[in-house]
Amino acid sequence: MALDRFDLWLLIAERDEPMTVEEIAKALKVEEQEVEKILQQERHCFRLEANGRWGLEVWHLPTDFPFLTKAELILWHANSPVPEHLFLHLLERVHPKHNIEGFKRVLHRRSEIFAFDGTCWRLGEIARHLENYVRGALEQRKEKIESLLEQTKQPLSLDELMFQSGLSEVFERYARERLLTEAQRMMIKQLFGSLLHQTGIDGLIILPSGKWIIISKRRWEEVLDALLDEGAGFTVQEILRSVLQIQGEPEDETVLIEHIRNRLEECEQAECMKGRWYAKLPNFVSHYTFYDPSTFTVVVEKGEVVERGSPKEQWLKKKGFYELARLGW
Repeated sequence: MALDRFDLWLLIAERDEPMTVEEIAKALKVEEQEVEKILQQERHCFRLEANGRWGLEVWHLPTDFPFLTKAELILWHANSPVPEHLFLHLLERVHPKHNIEGFKRVLHRRSEIFAFDGTCWRLGEIARHLENYVRGALEQRKEKIESLLEQTKQPLSLDELMFQSGLSEVFERYARERLLTEAQRMMIKQLFGSLLHQTGIDGLIILPSGKWIIISKRRWEEVLDALLDEGAGFTVQEILRSVLQIQGEPEDETVLIEHIRNRLEECEQAECMKGRWYAKLPNFVSHYTFYDPSTFTVVVEKGEVVERGSPKEQWLKKKGFYELARLGW
């Protein structure tokens, strides 16, 4: 069974303290990369603490939030039925002014929001209704959102995306008409972020800051065109800042640079020499004459065309002469 958000959320909630990615992966018997991916994608549910460990966002709910708002958000972040003892413990942790019996009485009176099956608590039908609504609204604005993310030079936050796409007004009108609670208004924004992953937008990237950007197939073609036009090649940093002209926070740039490097390494049309990336050309003209040191036989003449994949090109690479032959240095 695939690892999901609730697996991580439940483990950290039961431990009642932040955990490292390594500790989570070991406890769940999964790869650290799987854990890291979910933690990054579900940043509204998990928080990276100052000590480098991951905790739950619900531990940090504002103290002035009403009790019912906190209860709704705990169940929403869990995204699955929560055992009663754990749910009540979390409520006590974030809202210590009430006793357990008081919690339970209030929750049972609000059965339109909270459902109890005798052992676990979950959100009622409102969660499904909100997801269906946000999914439909997102699909209608998909092309607009895709255009915003592809054209921007700076990654955009969810608030910026909702505002610039016109969804902020749409969601606000829906919330007023349906008399949504404060927690349910927050759920709409979180649903927008979660469902954005599922839209199938080409090249979509979520960054450590929680902001978003796209490096689509079209933008990647711009990179390859630049490699063809620029004989001196580019470093990965230059591709990010000069070719794509993307600027972000330092932690975001680190992730983007790694993303670009990985794509370059997988790209059959690009190659790296001494830290700079170049377009792979069908052939090139040798800058110098090269001979076999053991026999003094000339293998490549100066000005000779060396074809891509030819025995002469392979010989130049094997002997360490390739960069000198192609670039002259």
